Amino acid sequence: MATDGYTITHELVEEWEAQIADLQRKVAAAKVLLPPDVETTAEGQNFMGAIRRLANDSTKPILKSELKEMLRKEGFSTSQVGGTYFYVAIKKLKDKGSITVDDNGNVWRGMRRI
Repeated sequence: MATDGYTITHELVEEWEAQIADLQRKVAAAKVLLPPDVETTAEGQNFMGAIRRLANDSTKPILKSELKEMLRKEGFSTSQVGGTYFYVAIKKLKDKGSITVDDNGNVWRGMRRI
């Protein structure tokens, strides 16, 4: 089959699939090497750093609603705290071992201290 100067063959499709797989490996590696997302308040405090600090400084697990309120009191906006960025930050910090999230969704000290 010929399309826009290409003759579509099984071999060509396999070559494209190999190129896609190679790009997917490169993207995954690049994501590991990227620094964490940085979102700051007017005072310049890192959002993820604040979550990590609050969780690790706590004497007990923190409900996510309590953590959100603590972040608001530190000056983070409702859009930062109330949006999906909060949950993305929690997941990234959990995946890195910087915080733990128990079966009830409470946030607390990480397995790995930074």
